[in-house]
Amino acid sequence: MPLRNAILLLLCAWGAVSLHAQWNSFDSDPLDHAMRSRPDDANELIRYDQLDRWLTLSMEGAALNDSIADAARLRSELFEYRTALESVRTRRNRLFAIGAMAFLLALAAVHFLLNARRRERELARHQLLRNEQQHVIDELRMREQISEDLHEELGAGLSALKLYSDMDLAEEVDPRRRQLLQSRSAMADELVASLRQIIWTMNSPNTNVEQLVNYLVDHAHLYCAQHGLRLVIHVQGDWPTHVLRPEQRRNPFLAVKEILANTAKHALADRVELRITWENALVISLHDNGKGLIAHQDRLPGNGLRTLKRRIAAIGGTVDMNGTDGMRILLRIPMGADAP
Repeated sequence: MPLRNAILLLLCAWGAVSLHAQWNSFDSDPLDHAMRSRPDDANELIRYDQLDRWLTLSMEGAALNDSIADAARLRSELFEYRTALESVRTRRNRLFAIGAMAFLLALAAVHFLLNARRRERELARHQLLRNEQQHVIDELRMREQISEDLHEELGAGLSALKLYSDMDLAEEVDPRRRQLLQSRSAMADELVASLRQIIWTMNSPNTNVEQLVNYLVDHAHLYCAQHGLRLVIHVQGDWPTHVLRPEQRRNPFLAVKEILANTAKHALADRVELRITWENALVISLHDNGKGLIAHQDRLPGNGLRTLKRRIAAIGGTVDMNGTDGMRILLRIPMGADAP
């Protein structure tokens, strides 16, 4: 390319020198010169015109060669730019892929940790529930064992005591000793009944409200018959079917037992009315025709009635007493599954 450009420049210089020499050889009068030398001048003009065309084409070719060189240079620079851009894109994509992978790994780690923590909580909750169930099972087994021991040991001894008292009573003729033997036999009966009641409260895990009501009625019948009290019973209600807790069985029974005992010992009554209904709670009413009691509930004599109130309050119930017309005691005890 430089050699070609040098040749073109030499040709252009030679052509310019020739033209200048021819121009200097012309005469001062152009017409005369034209008349004398027309044929040679025509050929010279044709030659100059061809030389001009050749020079023009040479210059256009040089310009075209320069454009091709510039295009090649631009193509090289464009290639270098595209190569650098592709390198930047590749590096950016690689960084994006690494960042995305790191984010996914972090997300997987967080998910794994959360799942592990949730599994730990579930395992702890299941373990706690299992421990509670095992505690309940152990407690029921202990109650059963205590009930069996009470029945086998104390029950057998009390039954033997009553039997011996009855045998001695049948042979005794002394009135004073007969009275003592009768008292001992009656005490043995009461102890046997109390033992059965304790076993029932401890070893009746599937008792519902209706079964509790039937047990209260049976006990009232038996106790009033043993102590010469006429019993009137009114029982009505749509009883719920859920199972009662031990304190929901024991406390109402002990309350009714305490009320009947106070009636037999202190009320000087010969009639007791027992009314049991269901009014979104277990409502137990006992009313005797005895002497009643005129005293504020907070100043009741003895510990029996105060203990009764504490037992009923412990399971969310209330106790109302009115001693103006005999003694009327009203117990209202919630027995729902969510009762305290």
